[in-house]
Amino acid sequence: MIGPEYSKNETNYYETAKKQHRITVQSILTMGHLEKEIQTYLTRVYTLLSFTVIAAFIGSSLGQYFGPFTEMVYIPLICFAIVLIAAIVLTTSTQQNAFYRSSLLIFFGLIQGFLIAPLIIHVSKIDNTIPLKALLLTSLVFVCFSLSAIYADRRSYLYLYGILSCCISGLFLLSMLNIFVHSNFIENMSLFGGLIVFSLFVAVDTQMIIERASYGELDSVHAALSLFLDACNIFIRIIRILGKKNKK
Repeated sequence: MIGPEYSKNETNYYETAKKQHRITVQSILTMGHLEKEIQTYLTRVYTLLSFTVIAAFIGSSLGQYFGPFTEMVYIPLICFAIVLIAAIVLTTSTQQNAFYRSSLLIFFGLIQGFLIAPLIIHVSKIDNTIPLKALLLTSLVFVCFSLSAIYADRRSYLYLYGILSCCISGLFLLSMLNIFVHSNFIENMSLFGGLIVFSLFVAVDTQMIIERASYGELDSVHAALSLFLDACNIFIRIIRILGKKNKK
């Protein structure tokens, strides 16, 4: 009697779990399988990410408008962007400095838009529809990998973190090598490899954010920064790939 009852209860448990994790339009919009506190936290993260993306769009528009001036201040802008990232990462998240850190993140998005502007100007000369195509493709990739991470089994992507970190080191070495070699094959490996790595990083970082939130680490600014950097890296590689394709 004990065995059948246990088996029946176990079956009911798994059926309930499957229903809770069934992906529907309503479940995607509400994220009902997550705890209420985590849902609120993710809403805050993605809201902050949206404002940062808007700031980057404004920065990119200003960078294209000023044109040559943007290239003149390119190196100082990179240094300033690094300082902003350090200020966000090294500052402890509290309610008192939440607005300050959020402002730093949005300002970083503005600077990042300035930094991407020369690339957009370059590919627009090849085909002025490339930036829009790259933006749409980046949005599609980001949303797909984010949703896959949110609705996948808990921690299922986290094991990839170490592998992807090693891949980034390898891609960096390839980029350095290509400065001296100027190989089209190495450049393609760097572009397509980087696109795959940072797409997977969207899923890994999303699950990392959820996992940290479950342990009470609710730093929405740092979380939004991680996702924004992933999105920027995806956009840069997609726009360069489209630029190379159209140029040929």
